[in-house]
Amino acid sequence: MQKDNNDVVMVILDKPRQLWCGHRALKKITSMLGKGLSEIDESTFNPADLEVILFSLLQRDFAENFESFQLSDMEELLDQAPRYGEVITAVSAAFAAAFGEPDGQSAEEAKNAQRAAGIGKRASK
Repeated sequence: MQKDNNDVVMVILDKPRQLWCGHRALKKITSMLGKGLSEIDESTFNPADLEVILFSLLQRDFAENFESFQLSDMEELLDQAPRYGEVITAVSAAFAAAFGEPDGQSAEEAKNAQRAAGIGKRASK
């Protein structure tokens, strides 16, 4: 039996997709990047690292939708995102959902705080 403890984090690419930052995804990320978790900083993702991270976080979504994607397909999926910044915000929220926020914030509260600070979706005037 599988228990889903993480908050659901969605990202819009070719369609709405769910990011899942569990053990398997973290293991794949560190293996493919050749970096430890402490070396991964969401604020300084380079595009190649983002492809690896997104590919790893999307594995559950691909499986649940019976889709077969390769790492080389991530470039095209990222190009279909309406706003690149929202992808980065969603990836950061997926990490926050997996590890929790140090101050006890939920991933949704962290996303809302980022939006209010002008990161991610534009704040309304």
